[in-house]
Amino acid sequence: VKLWTGQLETKPLGLWLLSGLDHTHLVGASVKEERADLFGANNCLVVTTTADIIGSPGGKEYPGVAIADSLKKRTDLPCQIEVGKWTQRVAPLPDGSIYFENQIDVDSSLKDLPRVGIEFEVPKTLDTSYFFADGPVENYRDRCYSAYAGAYKEKITERLDEYVMPQEQGNRMNLRWLLLSSDDDDESNVAGPIKQTGSLASLLGQKRGVLIIPDNGIEFTVSRFSDAQLFAARHTNDLDPSPDTIFVRLDAAQRGLGSGSCGPQTRKEYQVNGGAYRIGFRLQMIP
Repeated sequence: VKLWTGQLETKPLGLWLLSGLDHTHLVGASVKEERADLFGANNCLVVTTTADIIGSPGGKEYPGVAIADSLKKRTDLPCQIEVGKWTQRVAPLPDGSIYFENQIDVDSSLKDLPRVGIEFEVPKTLDTSYFFADGPVENYRDRCYSAYAGAYKEKITERLDEYVMPQEQGNRMNLRWLLLSSDDDDESNVAGPIKQTGSLASLLGQKRGVLIIPDNGIEFTVSRFSDAQLFAARHTNDLDPSPDTIFVRLDAAQRGLGSGSCGPQTRKEYQVNGGAYRIGFRLQMIP
């Protein structure tokens, strides 16, 4: 579960750190099995896991971030703060895919959150993303008028040229499907339309990898860096990409960027507050 992002120049940063959103973990997990009908298949096995989401204020060090340094020195911070609850249902389907449903219930007292989502890792060999979403440029709920729905391709590189200071980047909204593949002969790193014509089925006939199909238009980011790495780094040369991992982040909602470095903060209609959020998707290996 991810409630943290690599945004640095934001007014609520101190509140986020005080709530321990940068250092959350799951406690008190319980697991049960049941049967359910899913996607036209009868009596599918469903494994349900529930847990509490706990934040640990001051649990991580960020040298050079003044507000984080000051929190680290405080002795009056609680060791743990209950942030919310997480429920995940996992079901293998007859077609070989696996269905994941994540229900994230964030405490209603928490306002203006960075994001509500999940993060997982795939091998670094899956370094090309094909996706149908808003693009080709990155887009956020308050930075989306220059992005259009379409099928795009992007090489996942170790370079971060968009910003002098490493920070949250590369988000796309309204994801319909995402294919992570190692089968690509185009060396271009710039996101652009998929050259092949035809449907997703025709693309799958040419490529191998991992396919993700969400229930609804969620947001996503694919990166060689975790959000924690982006937030901790002060310069691009501070970043050390994982030698064998690519990070995939799927968000039910992510806070708008605002313009806090040189103007007003994120407007209320683009903020993310406590409440119930859901992320459902099918994951399938494409041999």
